[in-house]
Amino acid sequence: MSVSAIVHATFEAREGYQIQKIFPEDFYLEGIEYALFPSGIQELDQCIVAFHYRNQLCLSKLYERNAYFSSVGILLQDAEINFEEAAAKYLKLLDFVSVAIVSSSSLKEINMVNNSVYAAFLDSFQASHGPNYSFEEYQQGLRTAVLKQNFSAILSIFNAQEETLYDPFSPDLIRHYYFLIQSWLGPVFLMLYKYSMQGKRILLVSSHNHELYSIMDIITRLSSAFDEDNRIIPNSLHKFYSVGLTDIDILENSNQEKGWIALTTDSILLSKSSLYDIAFIWPTGPLSKSCPPKIQLSNGLLLRTSYEDLLNFYFICEKFNPQIASTLKFTNHSFGAILHIILFNSTRFNLVRSLATTNETNLFAAFMRYNQLLINRLNQYHDSISIPDMRNLGWNPFRQLDRDFIFNVAQRWAKKYVHYRYPSYAYLMQPTAWGVHSLLLFVSIWRKSIPTMILYLLFLKWWYS
Repeated sequence: MSVSAIVHATFEAREGYQIQKIFPEDFYLEGIEYALFPSGIQELDQCIVAFHYRNQLCLSKLYERNAYFSSVGILLQDAEINFEEAAAKYLKLLDFVSVAIVSSSSLKEINMVNNSVYAAFLDSFQASHGPNYSFEEYQQGLRTAVLKQNFSAILSIFNAQEETLYDPFSPDLIRHYYFLIQSWLGPVFLMLYKYSMQGKRILLVSSHNHELYSIMDIITRLSSAFDEDNRIIPNSLHKFYSVGLTDIDILENSNQEKGWIALTTDSILLSKSSLYDIAFIWPTGPLSKSCPPKIQLSNGLLLRTSYEDLLNFYFICEKFNPQIASTLKFTNHSFGAILHIILFNSTRFNLVRSLATTNETNLFAAFMRYNQLLINRLNQYHDSISIPDMRNLGWNPFRQLDRDFIFNVAQRWAKKYVHYRYPSYAYLMQPTAWGVHSLLLFVSIWRKSIPTMILYLLFLKWWYS
């Protein structure tokens, strides 16, 4: 991975979008100035933007001063690089360089331009390169290159970051991912996982927040799999990162079999129902688990996370990050889920039980191992799946979304069609059971009958065992 180009663009109401400088100067970047500035920039004073330009990831930093916007971006050669890796290697350097390019002149000293950002970058750089690196020479080269606006030297400095190590399973990164899942997503992450495994076209709609790029990386990692040689089979879902109205043609012409996931601040894209399969629409304001996104299919149908999703989320946190599980606070709408946890500490459709069989202690490795198990099981099942098969895989055989999940995963990953082998009375089981539940509960309360209440609890225990 290396930086192939660096670009500086500006936007002002009277002059519009303009490219101020590109290096190399003969690098063809027509139209990139529009992508460097996300929609709604009038509400931002600075932000990080990630997007794909001709199958290359571009990472840029935007600044605003008195309604005059500037953005400095770097274009990366490696088409497979994700946002987290690019951020780990380049973001602190991009912070300093972009601020210096936007605000410095030949009369200013670099440290006066952006002392805190510069100091943070230098600390990070020293830590990642070790004591044997010629740091003073690098530091002087960086000062001179930015002070003189020497884009050729700046590009060379970016490419020197190739030596920075990146560990996709580092404890710090995993903790950061856990935090995003617990604090921002909650059980919604399971819905994202299901649709990414199916290769759907997923549109995230939110006010601009670069952590949503990390969430895309989380979801594509959770929906990858191991092969028989313990090599990672990445999910072919394409990450567009940030998109806008100018990207509609690109989204429409993308490979629909592979699917994609993209973030937009342009809610008008929701009106183009043929563009996406499902949209996750966050309310305005800070992202929070207490304000989950609205989940909308392209036909306008709204979906909600189920009790199973909520329970599985709790058990996942309990198994893979107990510290998070101990801080979870359930809201009133999850009373039924809390009751199940207190009484039985289990659920009939327990995805975590299947994850636990992988013997992995890392959430992401466990999901990839589970995906491998799921694909192998689907290959072993001939063409039909029974109710016990669904339960063994951790899914609800009576929930249409879960049946669609298994059907589409089999088609996408195992290259086969499956049908469900359910007995004719299967769909009467749940309403009948809930009718018996209600009758026993009503009688035990009305008659104040302790034996009937015990019978009710035993029946409930059997039903969820």
